[in-house]
Amino acid sequence: MQILGGIASTTHVDYHGQRMAKSLLDQFVDQIRATYVPLLVNHDFDQQIGVNLTARVVGLEDGEYALLVVSGMFDDASEAAKFPVGSDNTVWRDYESALDDIEETVPALLAAAGEEAAEDVVQAETIADQLELYLDSTEIAPDGSVYLIKRRIVSVGSLDINIYPQDHDPPHFHVVSKQRGIDARFYIETLELYNMKHGQIRTKEIKQIQDYFETHPQALQELREEYTRLQG
Repeated sequence: MQILGGIASTTHVDYHGQRMAKSLLDQFVDQIRATYVPLLVNHDFDQQIGVNLTARVVGLEDGEYALLVVSGMFDDASEAAKFPVGSDNTVWRDYESALDDIEETVPALLAAAGEEAAEDVVQAETIADQLELYLDSTEIAPDGSVYLIKRRIVSVGSLDINIYPQDHDPPHFHVVSKQRGIDARFYIETLELYNMKHGQIRTKEIKQIQDYFETHPQALQELREEYTRLQG
């Protein structure tokens, strides 16, 4: 297993004008130290390529905070069996020294990022996206098993496109914004607005969603294929 580490996220404002709260970074740490959180290919829970081993939140000189993560990339598929998703993380303490090493390099990593994020930091931000997706898309049952509660296909602007397993007819997907309390349902086939579950979506945003899928046929195909897969 190849061991990787770096800054997964910070509380600084990102390129989209958004920022992660320190409480969310702390949640990542608690989740990683409690259970095995996977690294995925294209956010597909059936394609685990690694595992997050340990994490830590550290304070920065400017008063902000950084999430440090140590992850392992599997050398072969058999290694995944040693880290079943959602089971107790019994190894996180073994990698605390690796976090110590990363913490010493944090100022240099942030300085190297500058206006254009350095390659290592960009790769680490992908880990942060996967952690957020994992925590937001799964729940842990009383027996300790992990189950999928939704699948995010893509984000269009500030709106997330989600599919829910075993959802009711007619076939539809959800357009969601947590910040604005929006949950709009769209028909899978026609891309027309079906109804509003919560909040209010703007007319220009409806057109934005439709235009996105009309100009990105591969994303539309993935949307429909994932809907079929998750309803099976």
